[in-house]
Amino acid sequence: MTKRFSEPTTKADYEFAKKRPVFERFTQKLHKLMAELLETANIQYVTIFSRTKTVESFSEKIRRPGKFYANPLADVTDLSGLQIVLLRLADVDCVVDIIKKEFTVDEKNSIDKRKLLEPNELGYMAVQYVVTLSPSRARLLEWKAFQGLKAEIQIHTALHHAWATVSRPFLYKTSADVPKELQRRIFRVMGLLELADEQLESFRKEETTLKQKIREALKQGKPVEIDVNTIVSFLEDSSLVRDLMKKVSRAGFATADELDRESLSDLMGACERAGFSRISDLENFLGTHSKIAESFLSRLNTHVREAARPWRVGPAHTILFLLVGFRLSPDYLLKRGWPLATVDILRRAIEKSPNV
Repeated sequence: MTKRFSEPTTKADYEFAKKRPVFERFTQKLHKLMAELLETANIQYVTIFSRTKTVESFSEKIRRPGKFYANPLADVTDLSGLQIVLLRLADVDCVVDIIKKEFTVDEKNSIDKRKLLEPNELGYMAVQYVVTLSPSRARLLEWKAFQGLKAEIQIHTALHHAWATVSRPFLYKTSADVPKELQRRIFRVMGLLELADEQLESFRKEETTLKQKIREALKQGKPVEIDVNTIVSFLEDSSLVRDLMKKVSRAGFATADELDRESLSDLMGACERAGFSRISDLENFLGTHSKIAESFLSRLNTHVREAARPWRVGPAHTILFLLVGFRLSPDYLLKRGWPLATVDILRRAIEKSPNV
């Protein structure tokens, strides 16, 4: 019987097959650790891919004619691997700093492809680090079994990851390998991706500056038009909103801090329907209805409990409910595509409220 290629055929193959479960656990723990480190640093990422090299892939790699490994298990540096896909170009260096702080970096086998490109060159700009556990982490009981194991961590943005994914079926390892007839086209694609990353980063910086200006204007009581950014700043900073959320808790609702697109869109639509064009219009509305808001919310939660459908309510939804209850009508939510059962709960609370 012919032996399948995927089965161990050499001493190195057998050694890796025997030790591969350890590498699998190492990969899983690295994945979890990197996710925790990024979240602690408030770095947004699209995803983290992780994989442990298969015996077949390991066997194929150490047999390549252009490679020689005296000690394959120690010399092959990507038996465990992570790919970190980031939203922001500026966060690449932040992740690099985290890796250098939390791991021992094998500088000889690591590469920052951004630094290899000349000013007049374009190309794939991933950062690739080969790491082992830092001495302090390797001494911990839960990590001790992985002391000395190497892993490869790749960092790139979502746009460059997309390019790597769609270009994978091509046979070209570098742009220089592309036939001359196609090189101009591929360089244009690379240039567009690089420009898009830079423009998105510029947009985010300008957005941050704009939010700071909005907050200053709101603090100073200046007229501020209602849009997504001004609404978010108002919901995050206003003492009226903080007071309202205390009423939400006292009314018996579980509270939520997140500001999702749908709730913001519904609230902005309700403000427009109510004739509010400035944040001050919303402030006046909340101030006028501050005293009766809690009793209304309590009645609303009574009907929510009767329906056995507990709600988790954030500031955008809370103000939306008040606008529907005191200024608009539940029909507004029906037109926005809200479920009839939810709208009926609001309708019953409004009908039984003496202040509406």
